Amino acid sequence: MKTRLTSFAVGCAVAAVTTPALAANQVVTNSNDLGPGSLRQAMIDVGNGERVSFGPGAGSLISLSSKISISAKTIFIDGPGVGGLSIEAPGNRLFELDNNAIVSVQDLTIANSGNPALSGAIIVEGGASFLATRAAFTGNAAENGGVFRIAGGNLTLVETSFSGNSGRYGGAITVEGNGSESVEINRSEFRGTSTLSCDGSGRGGAVYITTGFYTVTNSLFSGNESSCAGSALAVSGSAIGSVVNSTLAGNYSGNGGALLLDAGGSLTLINSIVAGNATGASVSDVNALAPLGYAGVNLIGDNTGADASFPAGQPNADDQLVGTAAQRLDPLFAAPATASSGSPTSAGNFQLTANSPAINQGVDGNAPGSLDLAGNTRIQSDAVDIGAYESAFATPVPSAAPVPASVEEVPVLPLPAIAGLIAGLGFAARRYLRGRVRA
Repeated sequence: MKTRLTSFAVGCAVAAVTTPALAANQVVTNSNDLGPGSLRQAMIDVGNGERVSFGPGAGSLISLSSKISISAKTIFIDGPGVGGLSIEAPGNRLFELDNNAIVSVQDLTIANSGNPALSGAIIVEGGASFLATRAAFTGNAAENGGVFRIAGGNLTLVETSFSGNSGRYGGAITVEGNGSESVEINRSEFRGTSTLSCDGSGRGGAVYITTGFYTVTNSLFSGNESSCAGSALAVSGSAIGSVVNSTLAGNYSGNGGALLLDAGGSLTLINSIVAGNATGASVSDVNALAPLGYAGVNLIGDNTGADASFPAGQPNADDQLVGTAAQRLDPLFAAPATASSGSPTSAGNFQLTANSPAINQGVDGNAPGSLDLAGNTRIQSDAVDIGAYESAFATPVPSAAPVPASVEEVPVLPLPAIAGLIAGLGFAARRYLRGRVRA
């Protein structure tokens, strides 16, 4: 299914939040589980729209013995920086938001929380919203949604990282509720996250979305493992959304696909790379059990499981760059690493090298924001690159033939070479005439 899409916007239920002035804030002065100066007490005492910060006495680790519940108020939590402070609740849920609460956290780490018998180390429901900026989530585990379970709530992630989290499904995030959910993921990394079993669930090694609206932009999914399908992202149910200028590579699925689109779900793939993934079955990259929409130009390494949406060709008739099982299309990453069964990994460098076929091949009108995942300015050369990372490299060109010594020595091109040249010129012309926007 081909979709005309020059920009993608999803109505987000998250209310606009104005950062309050630094007044009447609560300061955490120790690392105690409860009592005066503790994080728990600060969360109780902080007023609506006020801020919680951390003094030197809070140390680098705050360990809680039970969850903190937030209802019907807005709280800003400011950490000292990722690596400077970690908050955990081993064996327990850490935060539970409901009744339209809004919690915004930045510059801290949330680790080692959740319980495999419970849903979500952080649960967001009842119209509540959780916003995280410059935050890390590591080593969390829960039954569904290793870090987050969103049910009738909203989630916004900007410049966040997820590693070593796990769940029965949705190793990092599970979204399932009444259809009002909104999830926005921007400039974030999901690495080395996994699902625990394949008992009819086990989907979404990193993210599993069944309801609501979602956008994923400028983000990387690598080294994640799903015991079933959708080792990076699984979409099903009534969920509607898009994956824009993102890279899904080096993930492992037990029975099919780093990207899973199941019946009922909707997904539009835009200027993205899905390649270099592994599987214990036949489908490694895209498992499209429903029509998959696309815009811009995407790079698909192996179209097994998605050939109806992405027929082979480099480019194909729809200007997509698509390989096959017999001839996979290599994005030429800097130093790729791939997960295997039982061994998710956080290794690998998925930035593009100088000869990558993804360089300058995207559609500028579909490019999201001004920065890529690494903070580089988008569109540095002829056009936006495909995937999560932008480079300053020029468009790769075939090696030039040696210059002949005289006119008499000019070689006659064989017919296949002439056909290839004409096809290449046709691709460039089509993109120019369409204003680089897919029809």
